[in-house]
Amino acid sequence: MSTFKYPCEGILQKEFDEPVPVVRCFVRGVEMFDNTPLGAVPGSMKVKLLETLSKTLGMRITSSTCWTTGQDILAQQGGYSVEQVELLDNDYGLGVICLGSCVYLSLLIGSKNKRR
Repeated sequence: MSTFKYPCEGILQKEFDEPVPVVRCFVRGVEMFDNTPLGAVPGSMKVKLLETLSKTLGMRITSSTCWTTGQDILAQQGGYSVEQVELLDNDYGLGVICLGSCVYLSLLIGSKNKRR
């Protein structure tokens, strides 16, 4: 049981889970090169790289093309889709951990009052 897993997954779902018609984009166009060795390349060169990728792949890729949505981030971080794990499951998991901790502490404190 992890006290980090359930709150972290809950926060990720609250931040990145969104209804299907509304799609926020977190990485667009040339931002895909950030945190890679090509991140230091000037912006004009990144645009040319996108044009070359467009020609090579046979699809239109511009500096406004969306690369990463909230669903993509959830799939990368958790390896699951939002439909598989409900937000309440994370809350229940955290509640069970808290309840178990309280029971453990009460037993620990209660055992010190034994007669010798």
